Amino acid sequence: MKQDLFSLLFGFFVAAVLVVFFITAIVPLAPFVMKSVSISSIDVGGLSKQEAIQKLQKLAPVPQEGNIIFTLDLSSFPEWPIEQVTTSSLSAVLSRNEAAQILSITVPISSFSATYNYDEIAQQAWRVGRNGSTLQRLKETLFPNPRTHNLTLKLQFDQDKVKKIVTEIATLANVPPKAPSVILHYTNAPRSLEIYEGKKGLVVNEAELQQQLFAFSSLPQQIIEIPTQIIPNLSPDGKIATTQRAQKVIGRSLSFNVEGKDFSLSDIDIISFFSLPEGFYQDKIANIVEEWKDLIDRPVQEPVLVIEENIVKEFNPPKNGWELDKQKAIDTILTQLYRLEQTGIAQEQPTQLPISESSPSHPLSEQNSLGISERIGLGESTFFHSIPSRVHNVQLTLSRVNNALIAPGEVFSFNTALGDVSAKTGYQPAYIIQQGRTVLGDGGGVCQGSTTVFRAALNAGLPIIKRKGHSYRVGYYEQNSPVGIDATVFSPSTDFQFKNDTSAYILLHTEVDTTNYYARVELWGTGDGRIAEISDFKLWDKTPALPTQYIDDPSLPLGKLKQIDWSAPGAKASFRYVVKRKNTDGNEEVLQDRVFFTLYQPWAAVYLRGTQ
Repeated sequence: MKQDLFSLLFGFFVAAVLVVFFITAIVPLAPFVMKSVSISSIDVGGLSKQEAIQKLQKLAPVPQEGNIIFTLDLSSFPEWPIEQVTTSSLSAVLSRNEAAQILSITVPISSFSATYNYDEIAQQAWRVGRNGSTLQRLKETLFPNPRTHNLTLKLQFDQDKVKKIVTEIATLANVPPKAPSVILHYTNAPRSLEIYEGKKGLVVNEAELQQQLFAFSSLPQQIIEIPTQIIPNLSPDGKIATTQRAQKVIGRSLSFNVEGKDFSLSDIDIISFFSLPEGFYQDKIANIVEEWKDLIDRPVQEPVLVIEENIVKEFNPPKNGWELDKQKAIDTILTQLYRLEQTGIAQEQPTQLPISESSPSHPLSEQNSLGISERIGLGESTFFHSIPSRVHNVQLTLSRVNNALIAPGEVFSFNTALGDVSAKTGYQPAYIIQQGRTVLGDGGGVCQGSTTVFRAALNAGLPIIKRKGHSYRVGYYEQNSPVGIDATVFSPSTDFQFKNDTSAYILLHTEVDTTNYYARVELWGTGDGRIAEISDFKLWDKTPALPTQYIDDPSLPLGKLKQIDWSAPGAKASFRYVVKRKNTDGNEEVLQDRVFFTLYQPWAAVYLRGTQ
């Protein structure tokens, strides 16, 4: 009895194993679709994939008739111009229901070159009972569910034709908006503010409409609502808010700086960034940043120094490479714009723009044995409003002292390094101070060079041996500096001199940017830890300019005036110059501590007056 029961159970076990083996190993190899599988209610069970495709093509052919109707509810946009119906290039029936304010566009299904996914759906049908775990395959094979095994044929549209028809629908339905705008025509002039409210528009969401068509599944006639967005114009309240925004900006500006270069945004610029009714147009800010980036970015410059017989034949100082981070710069500007808009207060100091910096791969010290390895001093000046001949002379002057070598212990003489200043050496007539008057003379602008060298020597902490200030205040030397940091020269009587009291040679290098009226002097050598401080600027005993003088000139027409000298107030100016360094014991020693004093005489404007 027990043996019979064991045999019976063993028989069931073997049968179950065979069934599982058949379903898991044999069935997947069979070329036929499982029973009870249908596609769009068409039975394809027991058929091969190719037989299923042929049956579907016969009983469910691709539709050649039928339409898709696209509708657009115009109730919320009564401004839609009905005359656009007659201008469409669509091969469709267009109508407008005046009562319901519905625009209908009927497009034949044939316009989309529709096909059914026969191959794909036949493959899906064949996979029924062959996917998933062993238990899942057993369940689908032994207990098929006709509902879950009824797959659906789907229409497939030609993508290019879908995009073309969607574009045509958008061309027909769109009413392009006109963006509101605000313009300040003149800086610091509230009355010149002009606000345009813009024009409301209707725009089709083409991407969403394409997705609806790609997801389209079956016929007969289908209705698709055209997805749109209404772009509003600026409301009366928005116009008031825009005026209030602009009032916080008018008369103010934002300034930015990077590596000595200054950039600014005027109130006109800032208001042009306004996105209405709120925010700022980042694309417009990006355009400005791109312009700045072109002026800021520079590649790494590897050092080159060629010296022959103590004469510098070629010198290219090492320069770090700069690259403005465009997105961070945009974010920096946006932060300042929002702060200004909220507070109405411009920042006191320029905001630094973000850059990434890269260094030369070889040090300057490898190029020479004179100890010239790093920049130890920098002098800068600007000369805006200079006449062309003066600009020429400034450039010529600094080019003639460029790359001068100063040995340890040597005193540098500006006049000696410069040489003869005359028309013979290339100088042009420009205004100079001579015998108590401002006159045209060869070399006007030379003092721009001596002043810039003076500032470099101060910055390097070097001893100043000879220096004399100008007889009267000259505006060029106060453009980027406090009053009093200038040095005049006039060979042979007046010279500017400083001493190289370092242990290495010093190389004097100059650069002039005539486009931006900027002069730069760099001193290269070996730093010894000294720190220079310029402080205690004083300006006192101010006196008004002398009365204007008129000199009769018979060579000029009667009543014609020609200015030959310019007025300047008198004053006394001084500053303190202190240089410190830690000695070998770690104690601080003072190398220089002196006060530079300048007496500026009051000056009169002088005019020639025609008498002829």
